[in-house]
Amino acid sequence: MTTPNNTPLHIVSLEIENVKRLSAVQITPDGSTVVIGGDNAQGKSSVLDAITLALEGLGGATGKNTTRPVHGDAAKGRVVLDLGEIIVTRTFTQAGGGTLTVTTAEGVKFPSPQAMLDAMLGKISFDPLAFTRQKPADQLTTLRELCGISTALLDSARAATFEERTGVNRAVKDKEALIAGMPHHDDAPAEPVSAAAITEELKAANAANAARTAFIAAGKEKASEHVAQTERIAKQKAEIARMEAALNAEKTRLADMERGEKLLASDLSEMRIKAAEMQETDTAALTAKLDQVGALNQKLRENQQAEEANAALTALRDKAEALTAKLAEIDAKKRAKLDGAKYPVQGLALGDDGILFNGLPFSQASSAEQLRVSVGIGLASNPRLRVLLVRDGSLLDPASLAMMREMAESAEAQVWIERVSKGDECTVIIQDGRIEP
Repeated sequence: MTTPNNTPLHIVSLEIENVKRLSAVQITPDGSTVVIGGDNAQGKSSVLDAITLALEGLGGATGKNTTRPVHGDAAKGRVVLDLGEIIVTRTFTQAGGGTLTVTTAEGVKFPSPQAMLDAMLGKISFDPLAFTRQKPADQLTTLRELCGISTALLDSARAATFEERTGVNRAVKDKEALIAGMPHHDDAPAEPVSAAAITEELKAANAANAARTAFIAAGKEKASEHVAQTERIAKQKAEIARMEAALNAEKTRLADMERGEKLLASDLSEMRIKAAEMQETDTAALTAKLDQVGALNQKLRENQQAEEANAALTALRDKAEALTAKLAEIDAKKRAKLDGAKYPVQGLALGDDGILFNGLPFSQASSAEQLRVSVGIGLASNPRLRVLLVRDGSLLDPASLAMMREMAESAEAQVWIERVSKGDECTVIIQDGRIEP
Protein backbone atom coordinates (compact mmCIF):
# COMPACT_ATOMS: atom_id res chain seq x y z
CA MET A 1 0.00 0.00 0.00
CA THR A 2 1.27 3.49 -0.79
CA THR A 3 1.09 6.31 1.71
CA PRO A 4 -1.14 9.30 1.06
CA ASN A 5 0.20 12.16 -1.06
CA ASN A 6 2.48 14.82 0.38
CA THR A 7 -0.10 17.52 1.03
CA PRO A 8 0.19 19.08 4.52
CA LEU A 9 -1.80 17.41 7.27
CA HIS A 10 -3.66 19.01 10.19
CA ILE A 11 -5.69 17.63 13.05
CA VAL A 12 -9.28 17.58 11.83
CA SER A 13 -10.63 16.11 15.05
CA LEU A 14 -9.29 14.60 18.28
CA GLU A 15 -11.06 12.09 20.51
CA ILE A 16 -9.54 11.04 23.85
CA GLU A 17 -10.95 8.50 26.27
CA ASN A 18 -9.30 7.61 29.60
CA VAL A 19 -5.77 8.79 28.78
CA LYS A 20 -3.66 10.23 31.61
CA ARG A 21 -5.82 12.87 33.39
CA LEU A 22 -8.54 12.87 30.72
CA SER A 23 -11.74 10.81 30.92
CA ALA A 24 -13.56 11.99 27.79
CA VAL A 25 -12.52 14.82 25.47
CA GLN A 26 -13.49 15.58 21.87
CA ILE A 27 -12.07 18.58 20.01
CA THR A 28 -12.79 19.68 16.44
CA PRO A 29 -10.41 22.58 15.67
CA ASP A 30 -11.78 25.63 13.88
CA GLY A 31 -8.92 27.77 12.65
CA SER A 32 -5.16 27.68 12.88
CA THR A 33 -4.87 27.96 16.67
CA VAL A 34 -6.29 25.70 19.38
CA VAL A 35 -5.86 27.10 22.90
CA ILE A 36 -6.40 24.51 25.65
CA GLY A 37 -7.33 26.48 28.78
CA GLY A 38 -8.08 25.63 32.37
CA ASP A 39 -6.59 25.57 35.85
CA ASN A 40 -3.52 23.56 36.84
CA ALA A 41 -3.77 19.76 37.19
CA GLN A 42 -7.05 19.54 35.26
CA GLY A 43 -5.73 17.74 32.14
CA LYS A 44 -4.52 20.49 29.76
CA SER A 45 -1.10 18.86 29.31
CA SER A 46 -2.75 15.48 28.82
CA VAL A 47 -4.41 16.79 25.64
CA LEU A 48 -1.05 17.56 24.04
CA ASP A 49 0.43 14.33 25.46
CA ALA A 50 -2.42 12.34 23.90
CA ILE A 51 -1.54 13.75 20.47
CA THR A 52 2.13 12.74 20.76
CA LEU A 53 1.22 9.36 22.29
CA ALA A 54 -1.14 8.65 19.40
CA LEU A 55 1.60 9.36 16.85
CA GLU A 56 4.70 8.08 18.65
CA GLY A 57 3.39 5.50 21.10
CA LEU A 58 4.99 4.67 24.44
CA GLY A 59 8.38 4.39 22.72
CA GLY A 60 8.52 8.11 21.96
CA ALA A 61 9.82 10.89 24.20
CA THR A 62 6.42 11.51 25.82
CA GLY A 63 5.72 7.79 26.19
CA LYS A 64 9.00 7.12 27.96
CA ASN A 65 8.03 9.71 30.59
CA THR A 66 4.52 8.29 30.98
CA THR A 67 4.32 5.59 33.64
CA ARG A 68 0.50 5.27 33.60
CA PRO A 69 -1.07 6.17 30.24
CA VAL A 70 -4.54 4.91 31.24
CA HIS A 71 -6.74 7.20 33.34
CA GLY A 72 -7.67 6.04 36.83
CA ASP A 73 -9.02 2.49 37.08
CA ALA A 74 -10.24 2.29 33.47
CA ALA A 75 -9.35 -0.93 31.64
CA LYS A 76 -7.93 0.90 28.65
CA GLY A 77 -7.43 4.31 27.08
CA ARG A 78 -8.00 5.37 23.49
CA VAL A 79 -6.96 8.25 21.22
CA VAL A 80 -8.44 8.79 17.76
CA LEU A 81 -6.57 11.37 15.70
CA ASP A 82 -8.23 12.34 12.42
CA LEU A 83 -5.66 13.96 10.12
CA GLY A 84 -7.94 14.15 7.11
CA GLU A 85 -6.22 11.74 4.75
CA ILE A 86 -5.36 9.28 7.49
CA ILE A 87 -6.93 8.35 10.81
CA VAL A 88 -4.76 7.17 13.72
CA THR A 89 -6.33 5.08 16.47
CA ARG A 90 -4.19 3.98 19.39
CA THR A 91 -5.24 2.16 22.56
CA PHE A 92 -3.41 1.67 25.85
CA THR A 93 -3.87 -0.91 28.60
CA GLN A 94 -3.06 -0.77 32.30
CA ALA A 95 -0.35 -3.40 31.72
CA GLY A 96 1.49 -1.19 29.23
CA GLY A 97 0.22 -2.84 26.06
CA GLY A 98 -2.10 -1.53 23.41
CA THR A 99 -2.88 -1.41 19.70
CA LEU A 100 -2.26 0.93 16.79
CA THR A 101 -4.40 1.19 13.70
CA VAL A 102 -3.79 3.63 10.85
CA THR A 103 -6.28 3.81 8.02
CA THR A 104 -7.02 6.01 5.07
CA ALA A 105 -10.10 8.20 5.18
CA GLU A 106 -11.86 5.41 3.32
CA GLY A 107 -10.99 2.86 6.05
CA VAL A 108 -8.14 0.98 4.32
CA LYS A 109 -5.56 -0.18 6.88
CA PHE A 110 -1.82 0.31 6.60
CA PRO A 111 0.15 -2.93 7.23
CA SER A 112 3.04 -1.30 9.21
CA PRO A 113 1.33 1.63 10.92
CA GLN A 114 4.12 2.83 13.24
CA ALA A 115 6.78 2.63 10.55
CA MET A 116 4.51 4.59 8.22
CA LEU A 117 3.89 7.27 10.88
CA ASP A 118 7.58 7.56 11.71
CA ALA A 119 8.55 7.92 8.05
CA MET A 120 5.76 10.34 7.15
CA LEU A 121 5.37 12.56 10.19
CA GLY A 122 8.88 13.00 11.61
CA LYS A 123 9.08 14.87 14.93
CA ILE A 124 5.92 16.08 16.67
CA SER A 125 7.61 16.77 20.01
CA PHE A 126 9.35 20.05 19.02
CA ASP A 127 8.00 22.90 21.17
CA PRO A 128 8.99 26.32 19.71
CA LEU A 129 8.37 28.18 22.96
CA ALA A 130 10.42 25.67 24.94
CA PHE A 131 13.19 26.05 22.34
CA THR A 132 13.45 29.81 23.01
CA ARG A 133 14.06 29.08 26.71
CA GLN A 134 16.72 26.40 26.21
CA LYS A 135 20.35 27.05 27.07
CA PRO A 136 22.50 27.96 24.04
CA ALA A 137 24.28 24.58 24.17
CA ASP A 138 20.94 22.72 24.18
CA GLN A 139 19.64 24.85 21.30
CA LEU A 140 22.82 24.01 19.39
CA THR A 141 22.27 20.28 19.98
CA THR A 142 18.62 20.50 18.88
CA LEU A 143 19.48 22.37 15.68
CA ARG A 144 22.32 19.96 14.89
CA GLU A 145 19.90 17.06 15.13
CA LEU A 146 17.36 18.80 12.90
CA CYS A 147 20.06 19.65 10.31
CA GLY A 148 21.55 16.16 10.40
CA ILE A 149 24.90 17.31 11.82
CA SER A 150 25.46 14.77 14.56
CA THR A 151 28.24 12.74 16.16
CA ALA A 152 25.80 10.21 17.58
CA LEU A 153 27.45 7.23 15.88
CA LEU A 154 30.92 8.21 17.12
CA ASP A 155 29.55 8.94 20.60
CA SER A 156 27.78 5.59 20.64
CA ALA A 157 30.91 3.76 19.46
CA ARG A 158 33.02 5.54 22.06
CA ALA A 159 30.53 4.77 24.83
CA ALA A 160 30.47 1.10 23.82
CA THR A 161 34.27 0.95 23.67
CA PHE A 162 34.58 2.76 27.01
CA GLU A 163 32.09 0.37 28.61
CA GLU A 164 33.95 -2.62 27.15
CA ARG A 165 37.27 -1.28 28.44
CA THR A 166 35.73 -0.69 31.87
CA GLY A 167 34.61 -4.33 31.96
CA VAL A 168 38.04 -5.56 30.90
CA ASN A 169 39.76 -3.36 33.51
CA ARG A 170 37.39 -4.68 36.17
CA ALA A 171 38.26 -8.25 35.14
CA VAL A 172 41.97 -7.35 35.29
CA LYS A 173 41.58 -6.04 38.83
CA ASP A 174 39.63 -9.11 39.90
CA LYS A 175 42.32 -11.38 38.44
CA GLU A 176 45.07 -9.35 40.11
CA ALA A 177 43.29 -9.60 43.46
CA LEU A 178 42.90 -13.36 43.01
CA ILE A 179 46.57 -13.79 42.15
CA ALA A 180 47.64 -11.57 45.05
CA GLY A 181 45.83 -13.89 47.47
CA MET A 182 47.40 -17.06 46.09
CA PRO A 183 50.61 -18.43 47.80
CA HIS A 184 53.82 -18.81 45.78
CA HIS A 185 56.87 -20.90 46.77
CA ASP A 186 60.18 -20.13 45.09
CA ASP A 187 61.64 -23.47 46.34
CA ALA A 188 58.84 -25.68 44.95
CA PRO A 189 60.07 -28.56 42.71
CA ALA A 190 59.34 -28.63 39.00
CA GLU A 191 58.13 -32.29 39.19
CA PRO A 192 56.38 -34.41 41.93
CA VAL A 193 58.85 -35.89 44.47
CA SER A 194 59.01 -39.73 45.19
CA ALA A 195 59.08 -40.60 48.94
CA ALA A 196 60.45 -44.15 48.24
CA ALA A 197 63.40 -42.79 46.30
CA ILE A 198 64.17 -40.30 49.05
CA THR A 199 64.05 -43.14 51.65
CA GLU A 200 66.67 -45.12 49.72
CA GLU A 201 68.81 -42.01 49.37
CA LEU A 202 68.48 -41.43 53.13
CA LYS A 203 69.69 -44.98 53.96
CA ALA A 204 72.69 -44.57 51.69
CA ALA A 205 73.42 -41.14 53.17
CA ASN A 206 73.31 -42.49 56.76
CA ALA A 207 75.78 -45.25 55.87
CA ALA A 208 78.12 -42.76 54.20
CA ASN A 209 77.85 -40.42 57.20
CA ALA A 210 78.82 -43.23 59.58
CA ALA A 211 81.91 -44.01 57.52
CA ARG A 212 82.75 -40.32 57.34
CA THR A 213 82.47 -39.92 61.13
CA ALA A 214 84.94 -42.77 61.71
CA PHE A 215 87.37 -41.36 59.15
CA ILE A 216 87.14 -37.85 60.66
CA ALA A 217 87.81 -39.19 64.15
CA ALA A 218 90.94 -40.94 62.88
CA GLY A 219 92.17 -37.81 61.15
CA LYS A 220 91.60 -35.30 63.96
CA GLU A 221 94.83 -36.24 65.74
CA LYS A 222 96.78 -35.94 62.47
CA ALA A 223 95.17 -32.57 61.84
CA SER A 224 96.19 -31.20 65.24
CA GLU A 225 99.83 -32.10 64.63
CA HIS A 226 99.72 -30.59 61.16
CA VAL A 227 98.25 -27.31 62.46
CA ALA A 228 100.99 -26.91 65.05
CA GLN A 229 103.75 -27.47 62.49
CA THR A 230 102.09 -25.07 60.02
CA GLU A 231 101.97 -22.31 62.64
CA ARG A 232 105.69 -22.64 63.39
CA ILE A 233 106.60 -22.43 59.69
CA ALA A 234 104.36 -19.39 59.20
CA LYS A 235 106.01 -17.47 62.04
CA GLN A 236 109.48 -18.13 60.66
CA LYS A 237 108.49 -17.05 57.14
CA ALA A 238 106.89 -13.87 58.48
CA GLU A 239 110.07 -12.86 60.26
CA ILE A 240 112.21 -13.42 57.14
CA ALA A 241 109.76 -11.44 55.01
CA ARG A 242 109.84 -8.52 57.44
CA MET A 243 113.63 -8.31 57.35
CA GLU A 244 113.75 -8.55 53.53
CA ALA A 245 111.13 -5.79 53.20
CA ALA A 246 113.11 -3.44 55.42
CA LEU A 247 116.29 -4.03 53.40
CA ASN A 248 114.52 -3.45 50.06
CA ALA A 249 112.98 -0.23 51.33
CA GLU A 250 116.36 1.22 52.26
CA LYS A 251 117.82 0.25 48.87
CA THR A 252 114.96 1.97 47.08
CA ARG A 253 115.36 5.11 49.13
CA LEU A 254 119.07 5.28 48.29
CA ALA A 255 118.42 4.87 44.56
CA ASP A 256 115.80 7.68 44.65
CA MET A 257 118.26 10.04 46.35
CA GLU A 258 120.93 9.37 43.75
CA ARG A 259 118.54 10.01 40.84
CA GLY A 260 117.31 13.23 42.44
CA GLU A 261 120.85 14.55 42.81
CA LYS A 262 121.60 13.93 39.12
CA LEU A 263 118.40 15.72 38.01
CA LEU A 264 119.13 18.75 40.19
CA ALA A 265 122.61 19.05 38.75
CA SER A 266 121.27 18.86 35.16
CA ASP A 267 118.52 21.45 35.80
CA LEU A 268 120.98 23.83 37.40
CA SER A 269 123.28 23.67 34.37
CA GLU A 270 120.42 24.38 31.92
CA MET A 271 119.11 27.28 34.00
CA ARG A 272 122.48 28.96 34.00
CA ILE A 273 122.64 28.80 30.19
CA LYS A 274 119.06 30.11 29.67
CA ALA A 275 119.55 32.89 32.20
CA ALA A 276 122.42 34.20 30.11
CA GLU A 277 120.29 34.12 26.92
CA MET A 278 117.03 35.69 28.26
CA GLN A 279 116.20 39.40 27.68
CA GLU A 280 113.52 41.51 29.48
CA THR A 281 110.19 41.94 27.49
CA ASP A 282 108.14 45.18 27.37
CA THR A 283 104.67 44.32 28.89
CA ALA A 284 102.94 47.70 28.45
CA ALA A 285 101.19 46.77 25.16
CA LEU A 286 100.00 43.47 26.55
CA THR A 287 98.71 45.19 29.68
CA ALA A 288 96.71 47.67 27.58
CA LYS A 289 95.26 44.87 25.44
CA LEU A 290 94.37 42.95 28.55
CA ASP A 291 92.47 45.95 29.87
CA GLN A 292 90.29 45.92 26.71
CA VAL A 293 89.45 42.17 26.79
CA GLY A 294 86.30 42.58 28.88
CA ALA A 295 84.80 45.31 26.67
CA LEU A 296 85.61 43.43 23.44
CA ASN A 297 84.11 40.20 24.69
CA GLN A 298 81.02 42.06 25.93
CA LYS A 299 80.48 43.50 22.43
CA LEU A 300 80.86 40.04 20.94
CA ARG A 301 78.35 38.59 23.37
CA GLU A 302 75.85 41.36 22.64
CA ASN A 303 76.18 40.78 18.89
CA GLN A 304 75.66 37.06 19.36
CA GLN A 305 72.62 37.66 21.56
CA ALA A 306 71.11 40.00 18.96
CA GLU A 307 71.67 37.43 16.20
CA GLU A 308 70.09 34.69 18.33
CA ALA A 309 67.12 36.92 19.17
CA ASN A 310 66.57 37.77 15.51
CA ALA A 311 66.76 34.11 14.57
CA ALA A 312 64.25 33.23 17.28
CA LEU A 313 61.96 36.07 16.16
CA THR A 314 62.07 34.83 12.58
CA ALA A 315 61.26 31.31 13.72
CA LEU A 316 58.36 32.56 15.85
CA ARG A 317 56.97 34.62 13.01
CA ASP A 318 57.20 31.67 10.65
CA LYS A 319 55.43 29.48 13.22
CA ALA A 320 52.74 32.12 13.78
CA GLU A 321 52.15 32.38 10.04
CA ALA A 322 51.92 28.60 9.75
CA LEU A 323 49.46 28.43 12.64
CA THR A 324 47.43 31.26 11.17
CA ALA A 325 47.26 29.40 7.88
CA LYS A 326 46.25 26.23 9.71
CA LEU A 327 43.51 28.08 11.62
CA ALA A 328 42.27 29.57 8.37
CA GLU A 329 42.18 26.10 6.82
CA ILE A 330 40.27 24.70 9.81
CA ASP A 331 37.87 27.65 9.79
CA ALA A 332 37.32 27.23 6.06
CA LYS A 333 36.54 23.53 6.42
CA LYS A 334 34.20 24.21 9.33
CA ARG A 335 32.53 27.09 7.48
CA ALA A 336 32.11 24.95 4.35
CA LYS A 337 30.47 22.22 6.42
CA LEU A 338 28.19 24.67 8.21
CA ASP A 339 27.41 26.58 5.01
CA GLY A 340 26.56 23.31 3.33
CA ALA A 341 24.05 22.43 6.03
CA LYS A 342 20.39 22.94 5.22
CA TYR A 343 19.01 25.26 7.90
CA PRO A 344 15.25 25.35 8.50
CA VAL A 345 15.12 29.17 8.71
CA GLN A 346 16.97 31.72 6.57
CA GLY A 347 19.61 33.59 8.59
CA LEU A 348 20.02 30.71 11.05
CA ALA A 349 23.50 29.20 11.53
CA LEU A 350 25.52 27.07 13.94
CA GLY A 351 28.11 28.88 16.07
CA ASP A 352 30.79 27.48 18.36
CA ASP A 353 28.82 27.87 21.60
CA GLY A 354 25.27 28.32 20.36
CA ILE A 355 23.14 29.13 17.35
CA LEU A 356 23.33 32.40 15.44
CA PHE A 357 20.60 34.42 13.77
CA ASN A 358 21.66 36.97 11.18
CA GLY A 359 25.21 36.70 12.45
CA LEU A 360 24.37 37.42 16.12
CA PRO A 361 23.83 35.06 19.08
CA PHE A 362 20.22 33.84 19.12
CA SER A 363 19.80 35.18 22.68
CA GLN A 364 20.38 38.73 21.37
CA ALA A 365 17.44 38.51 18.98
CA SER A 366 14.22 40.12 20.11
CA SER A 367 11.53 37.99 21.72
CA ALA A 368 9.44 38.28 18.58
CA GLU A 369 12.35 37.20 16.36
CA GLN A 370 13.14 34.27 18.66
CA LEU A 371 9.55 33.10 18.55
CA ARG A 372 9.33 33.48 14.75
CA VAL A 373 12.55 31.53 14.26
CA SER A 374 11.47 28.81 16.70
CA VAL A 375 8.12 28.37 14.98
CA GLY A 376 9.94 28.22 11.64
CA ILE A 377 12.23 25.49 13.00
CA GLY A 378 9.24 23.55 14.29
CA LEU A 379 7.44 23.71 10.95
CA ALA A 380 10.60 22.77 9.03
CA SER A 381 11.24 19.79 11.31
CA ASN A 382 7.88 18.33 10.29
CA PRO A 383 6.85 19.62 6.86
CA ARG A 384 4.15 16.97 6.39
CA LEU A 385 2.23 17.30 9.66
CA ARG A 386 1.80 21.07 10.04
CA VAL A 387 1.06 20.87 13.77
CA LEU A 388 3.01 22.50 16.62
CA LEU A 389 2.45 21.83 20.32
CA VAL A 390 3.19 24.63 22.82
CA ARG A 391 3.09 23.51 26.45
CA ASP A 392 3.85 26.69 28.42
CA GLY A 393 1.50 28.99 26.58
CA SER A 394 0.88 30.94 29.77
CA LEU A 395 4.23 32.64 29.12
CA LEU A 396 2.87 34.17 25.90
CA ASP A 397 1.53 37.70 26.29
CA PRO A 398 -1.43 38.73 24.11
CA ALA A 399 0.87 40.20 21.44
CA SER A 400 2.95 37.01 21.24
CA LEU A 401 -0.18 34.88 21.17
CA ALA A 402 -1.56 36.95 18.31
CA MET A 403 1.75 36.75 16.45
CA MET A 404 1.80 32.95 16.78
CA ARG A 405 -1.76 32.77 15.44
CA GLU A 406 -0.71 35.01 12.53
CA MET A 407 2.33 32.87 11.74
CA ALA A 408 0.29 29.67 11.88
CA GLU A 409 -2.25 31.09 9.44
CA SER A 410 0.37 32.36 6.99
CA ALA A 411 2.22 29.01 7.11
CA GLU A 412 -1.01 26.99 6.76
CA ALA A 413 -0.11 25.36 10.06
CA GLN A 414 -1.97 24.48 13.22
CA VAL A 415 -0.76 25.37 16.72
CA TRP A 416 -2.09 23.69 19.88
CA ILE A 417 -1.32 25.78 22.95
CA GLU A 418 -1.69 24.78 26.59
CA ARG A 419 -2.48 27.82 28.74
CA VAL A 420 -3.46 28.38 32.38
CA SER A 421 -6.44 30.57 31.62
CA LYS A 422 -10.21 30.59 31.22
CA GLY A 423 -10.29 33.69 29.05
CA ASP A 424 -11.86 34.32 25.70
CA GLU A 425 -8.68 33.31 23.89
CA CYS A 426 -9.29 29.67 24.91
CA THR A 427 -10.79 27.29 22.35
CA VAL A 428 -11.74 24.77 25.02
CA ILE A 429 -11.41 24.70 28.80
CA ILE A 430 -10.52 21.45 30.55
CA GLN A 431 -12.05 20.86 33.96
CA ASP A 432 -11.43 17.59 35.84
CA GLY A 433 -10.48 15.67 32.71
CA ARG A 434 -13.40 16.86 30.59
CA ILE A 435 -14.30 19.86 28.44
CA GLU A 436 -16.13 22.44 30.49
CA PRO A 437 -19.54 23.19 28.93
